[in-house]
Amino acid sequence: MIRNGIKSLLSRPQLQTHSITDHRFAFREATTMVQNQQSRACTGFRLPSVFATISRSRSYCSSSSSSSSSPRNGFVGWYLGVIKSHPLITKAVTSGVIYTAADCTSQALTLKPSDSFDLVRTMRMAGYGMLIVGPSLHYWFNFVSRILPYRDTISTVKKILLGQLVYGPAINVTFYSPLTNNAFAYLWTIYLTYMASLAKVDSVEALAD
Repeated sequence: MIRNGIKSLLSRPQLQTHSITDHRFAFREATTMVQNQQSRACTGFRLPSVFATISRSRSYCSSSSSSSSSPRNGFVGWYLGVIKSHPLITKAVTSGVIYTAADCTSQALTLKPSDSFDLVRTMRMAGYGMLIVGPSLHYWFNFVSRILPYRDTISTVKKILLGQLVYGPAINVTFYSPLTNNAFAYLWTIYLTYMASLAKVDSVEALAD
């Protein structure tokens, strides 16, 4: 490219009659002209790529930030707000819903065609999850976080060991104890008796009318 520029300059009639100094000047002028053309070409190719990279990075950052913040605006954001304002009630209701869904799923998978759905068992599991598991886990984790406030590896291992050696056996004994089963059965009996008494009063009033 430099040679072509030199030849084009030397082919001019005013340069053919000059001396060696003029040829050197022509060489420098041709070199400068070629370098300017190359720099313009490089600038023309690089700038769009830089702008494209910047625009892609901005679009990626905006999309990632919008995708990361969108779940916070839905059910997750509402649940986090409720659990922060009413932690004990929210955890108790959540545990009751989880135990209810677990028992319904278990009965749906193991129920025979000739058997009927055991509503008493489902209500017992829902009450156990809402009245015992949810509140006990709330107080247990607060207690463990108070005696082991750090989040390093050693503290995490200690928390796991405490849960497996202290809370796990205690909650299992509570679940399989006759006292728990009899308590839920007693509460269910009281509920059925109350509903039966209301139905009897309604029937007596209907006959009196």
